[in-house]
Amino acid sequence: GWINMDFKVEMIRERFLAVMCGAAIVIGVGLYVFLYRPLIVRLGGSSMECRAIEKEALDMREAIAVLKTKEKKKGLIAEEEVSGAVEELTREGKSMGVNFASITQKDLTISEEEYIECPIEIDAEAGYKALGLFMGSLDNLEKSLVTVERVSMKPDSENPAKLNARMLINIYLSK
Repeated sequence: GWINMDFKVEMIRERFLAVMCGAAIVIGVGLYVFLYRPLIVRLGGSSMECRAIEKEALDMREAIAVLKTKEKKKGLIAEEEVSGAVEELTREGKSMGVNFASITQKDLTISEEEYIECPIEIDAEAGYKALGLFMGSLDNLEKSLVTVERVSMKPDSENPAKLNARMLINIYLSK
């Protein structure tokens, strides 16, 4: 009797363990199929989105670094650097199709602020588009800070598609 009873208890125990192992496997597979797998799929999409955003952020950081270094280069220059700034200005204009007739430096204006204005009068000839591009590019000069004080334009008498322009620009110098 005892052996038979021990055998039955052992069989019940093995069945119970088999049922529990089977239930654990079914629960594990169910959790994988219904929870883990969908989360992995969503995570894959989110991961790609995060990588794209991270790349954008890195690109923006690089652009900001470039702007910061550009801003550091730009600023007040010394009086002896005016010729280099005028050279940069004319090179920029010529690359856009502006023909410079004359460039004349006027008397320096010393302000109460921390800078000196160096007025430069420019007589130039160009098409409308070239002149507009040149005026817009003054903000992009790297060596100096430049403002346009006065501009007068009139069509060329021989070629109305060209403009004769007279500009007074200020290059700012450090005291």
